[in-house]
Amino acid sequence: MAKQKEQSNTLPESLAEAFDKCPYPIPSRFEFDNFKSQTGTGFSRHIVDTINRVRKIDSDIEQTTGSFELSCLNAERTMLLAYLQEQNPNTLKSSVLNWEMMEKEYWINTLGKQAAIEILTVGKPSVETMNKMVRLPEDSYIKATQICVKLANAIKSTTVAAETQIGINVPDETAPAQPPADMEPPPANKLKIKKK
Repeated sequence: MAKQKEQSNTLPESLAEAFDKCPYPIPSRFEFDNFKSQTGTGFSRHIVDTINRVRKIDSDIEQTTGSFELSCLNAERTMLLAYLQEQNPNTLKSSVLNWEMMEKEYWINTLGKQAAIEILTVGKPSVETMNKMVRLPEDSYIKATQICVKLANAIKSTTVAAETQIGINVPDETAPAQPPADMEPPPANKLKIKKK
């Protein structure tokens, strides 16, 4: 039985180098830098999250016995520690000590960006996003709304420019949409409010 197990773990020579060089399933540095890390108001929260992820990995390493799982955890830990060591030590310390002070700006920016993306993808902010936005203090709500509008307009104009560059005809949004000539106009419906 042991001999069968030994044979099943043996790789063909033609695959050995590929298996040896294949990375473990952790985020690539590109993915980490572009989709996981944060700058500006989100940087402090990101640093705290990264440090806590390293702490969780350390805890998981103590509980894990599988060699593959340990290799995955160690590879992710190495990548995260390298990222943290690249940061300015004073900025790291300040981020950890003052992260709570950045929360207001973090939420203003996060909710403003989230609402902008929802407007562009589904036509309006979701109920969940709006529920969070209206719970902000009034001045913060105004700033989040301003971020939303500016970002939605910037994304839209950049997308239109990119589409124009590759030859996609973008309809003139200032002109009213014209129904086909053979189509009857829809009946005019008025909103009826029942009086009690």
